Amino acid sequence: MSTEEQPETKTLNNVAELDNSKYIAKLDNYKAKHPLKDEWSFWYVMPKKDETEQWSDLTKDIYTFGTLEEFWGLQAALPSVENLSTEYMFFKKDIKPEWEDPKNHHGGKWVISLVPEELGPDVITKFWGRIMFSIIGNNFINNENVNGFYISFKKHFFKLQVWTNTTDKDVVFPIGQQMKELLVNSEFGMHEESQMRKTNSFNPTRFTNKNPLYSQLHNATQEKDKSYKKPHAKSSIPVDQIKIVFNHHNRDKESNEIVINLIDKA
Repeated sequence: MSTEEQPETKTLNNVAELDNSKYIAKLDNYKAKHPLKDEWSFWYVMPKKDETEQWSDLTKDIYTFGTLEEFWGLQAALPSVENLSTEYMFFKKDIKPEWEDPKNHHGGKWVISLVPEELGPDVITKFWGRIMFSIIGNNFINNENVNGFYISFKKHFFKLQVWTNTTDKDVVFPIGQQMKELLVNSEFGMHEESQMRKTNSFNPTRFTNKNPLYSQLHNATQEKDKSYKKPHAKSSIPVDQIKIVFNHHNRDKESNEIVINLIDKA
């Protein structure tokens, strides 16, 4: 076969150049930033070393982010909520996590206290994740009225709060209702929920036990629950007594609280 008749062959350099161009194009996609609707600041409360230290002195503004990529970077650096011994706070940029802040002063907060042993393994961690992803991802109802949210550990229980910039019941009540819904759904992880919704089999039951498939779905979890020691009666919050309470930051209106029971009273 003559030189003219030989088929054209690609050199190694040509192939490398072709592959590199595709690879670089894919890398450019990963460089894209996905901005969040709001910028958020992560606050952390340092452990108290001296009784004379004030809460405001221990509360530190650690990091402000405005993209999904920055948020995930922060998540990768934080210890799990299961290991929390202080407070994690997320507030919109330039809003301090204190009721005296002008943007908080005329609003209020939803508060719920949760005992891990009463709810079962991982429920609080899943609940915190749902709250965090919903609010920061702008998938939370009346999100424009949410100033911040945080979780704290108080000896035998966790306290989770969502702060608002208003006390208008028509605005804040749906926020409390969504908190309740997210807690009930936290019986499952978000991936489990997604898969079950595809088959129309999603039916959270931990707090109501109305699903006939309850025992079949939760035998393993129930076995884990048995290994937990019930807390001392004074620190225990039975599931049927869990409630979400809204209080005004303006102390003069504190009596005008709103209460949502986790389990509806008969």
